[in-house]
Amino acid sequence: MIQVLSSRRPAAVLPMLALAFAFLWTPAARAQDTPPPPTCDATTLTGKYLMKVNGSYYDSQFYVYLLALTGFYTFDANGGLSGGDTISNDGTIGRRTVTGTYTVNADCTGSIVITGSDKLVLHADIVIDNAKGISLVGTDNLTVISGTGAKQ
Repeated sequence: MIQVLSSRRPAAVLPMLALAFAFLWTPAARAQDTPPPPTCDATTLTGKYLMKVNGSYYDSQFYVYLLALTGFYTFDANGGLSGGDTISNDGTIGRRTVTGTYTVNADCTGSIVITGSDKLVLHADIVIDNAKGISLVGTDNLTVISGTGAKQ
């Protein structure tokens, strides 16, 4: 025996599917608990950070030199920094004091200039991670330098 389905039964399902589809696509149903984007300024960087930088640079005759440093830098929340580090400049080890300046944009990017007592100057772009850490990449010509800083 063949049973014939009523054509009304599928039609009754369509309004239920349409209602479910409409519910799933409402703004309240799609809203996610995403935090607002971070906002930063110079006060985002304050206190002591453990800095590590590695890389290489070229001189005017295109000889390559390896560079590594680590130390503590204190950011003053006003665009200034000071501290000290130990540096290996192509295998020559030195301890130096550093001073510098930094800027911070609202999107938590910025720039930094670090000047050592050995007269070596590093320019870098930075990204701040919730005021807990810093990533940096050198922006001087003929350099390949990157580093991190961790809030202490």
